[in-house]
Amino acid sequence: MLIFDVALAQDEYKILAKIGSEVITAEEYKNRFEFMPHLNYSNTNVDSVKKEFLLSLIAEKLWALEALDNSLDTLELYQNSLQTLKNLLIKDELYKKEVESKISISHEEIAEGLLYIKSVLYLNWISSSDSMEIFLIYANLKNGASFDSILSTQKKSEIPKEPMRVAYGQLRDDKIENILFNTLPGNFTEPIKSADGFIIFKVVNEEINYAIDPATQDGKNLVLKTIHDRKAQKLGSEYIHKLLKGKSIEVNRATFNVFYEVFNSLLFRKKIIDKIPQSGFQLDDKDIFWMLSKIADDDLHKPFVLFTDKPARLKEFLYFLLYQKIVFSQLEKQEVNSVLNNAIKNFIEEQALIREAISDSLDKLPSVISDLDLWRNNYLAQLLMDKYVDSIEISDSEIEKYFLIKNSLPDTIYQVNILEILTSDLDKVEIILNELQQGKDFREVAKFYTEREWTKKSGGEFGFFPANQMGEIGKAASSLSLNEIYGPIKVQEGYSIIKLIGKREFLSDSLKNYFQENKTLLSMQLRLRKLDQIINERTVYFANKYGLKINYEILHSIQLSELNTFTYRFIGFGGKIAAFPITTPIYNWFDLYSSKNKIP
Repeated sequence: MLIFDVALAQDEYKILAKIGSEVITAEEYKNRFEFMPHLNYSNTNVDSVKKEFLLSLIAEKLWALEALDNSLDTLELYQNSLQTLKNLLIKDELYKKEVESKISISHEEIAEGLLYIKSVLYLNWISSSDSMEIFLIYANLKNGASFDSILSTQKKSEIPKEPMRVAYGQLRDDKIENILFNTLPGNFTEPIKSADGFIIFKVVNEEINYAIDPATQDGKNLVLKTIHDRKAQKLGSEYIHKLLKGKSIEVNRATFNVFYEVFNSLLFRKKIIDKIPQSGFQLDDKDIFWMLSKIADDDLHKPFVLFTDKPARLKEFLYFLLYQKIVFSQLEKQEVNSVLNNAIKNFIEEQALIREAISDSLDKLPSVISDLDLWRNNYLAQLLMDKYVDSIEISDSEIEKYFLIKNSLPDTIYQVNILEILTSDLDKVEIILNELQQGKDFREVAKFYTEREWTKKSGGEFGFFPANQMGEIGKAASSLSLNEIYGPIKVQEGYSIIKLIGKREFLSDSLKNYFQENKTLLSMQLRLRKLDQIINERTVYFANKYGLKINYEILHSIQLSELNTFTYRFIGFGGKIAAFPITTPIYNWFDLYSSKNKIP
């Protein structure tokens, strides 16, 4: 068994493809295939998807090489984005060194946890911010006073409507958990210190937790994870406290005011133009880049947080926000300021951790360098592709010509009408689907979230279009029932969620009015066709320029799971990123390339 594992590990480092000076190892291929979604490939055949996924990875490497040749790695946007990612990676290495490596779990702790997971407790409680009052209540309880009678004298807002259900692992504080799980039903605890004062708990009832069997591996894994997470939280907090203890770190008031003024302009813009609800919003990358564009370059480079060795600049703070989940649950000034203050606190902590990690040379670790290389290629490829996207121009005559080609459609086809929510943010996909599942109106959700500007006012409505158009969106819509919701669908701009709201027979006579009614849609379709053609042609050119070798024997030997999922990598001391870069499906170029070249 050990020999097999070693052989497998060695195989994973074999070179699957060589692209110029870049390589794709079996390990990189396997990780990116299994831990990130592989959407919009030509069919579901595993061998076909494996090959097309490899070709897409090769395309990414080719575009990255060309981006380097065009000096796109000197762009400030690229350098700041990559530095922000690097900060997360070295912070994670510091966490492994100072926290993860110091976590140990004893057999006694596991045994205790396995004992606790068998039970579910139901609790009532009496609370008070006054220590004298709570200890007087406790003395009365010890002398035989009724817990329920004393509870009934509390403020109405402080009386629990029903007992609180507590299972193992739900409480942050394992000491409180130990007290509760060692208190018999009908009994009460001593006063326990809390953030708001003191609490006396009464165990009303105890039931068997049939959802978890402590004799199984799942039960043991739950206990191990709970103990591990609690110890990690404690050790992490202690380490940050020790790191910052005795240090005077201040925010530059003048620079903060510059940021705050622009942030308030953003807030005003989102209220008036985007019409965000009073319930709040989440800061996204467009918001960050808008603020970056509105702040003078001199101000962006001014000190923001005054560390003793080297101040952190305002620009660093704004790029830090790109990787944070900054949510304003309300738009009241007090709530907004509280969220901003917390973001600044987290930035200060992260900067202190990063500086400590660099002083330990953790930025030079092979794991950091290899992880960064993966993302570097992805960033560079995307930057170059974006330049081609921005360069595409569509003339009216081209649209008319494209329209005439559409006239070769059969006499009768079907048209569909959909509502769509388009987002480039995978985190938002989950939020959107949750809101739709909760019964929120699709149009209202689309008005708030969709990034397709020409449908925003209409609540994401496209208007009727032939079902065999619009690529994956049209294909999906044609198979839906009326009012059925489907998604996410991977598209060039990000991820699309659709709802079918209309389907009708489309007669050829209607083509006469089709052009004027759907000129915008036709232009968008033509733009996508042009982009696809450009990307495929340029990829072939880059493949000839840099050279390409593929080892199909290794490709066929790689064993893959059939999971198609999106995986996060959680960063030590807080934060998360995608486990690996998402690979854009670009594989049609290879037929053109192989027809003109003998593939080594």
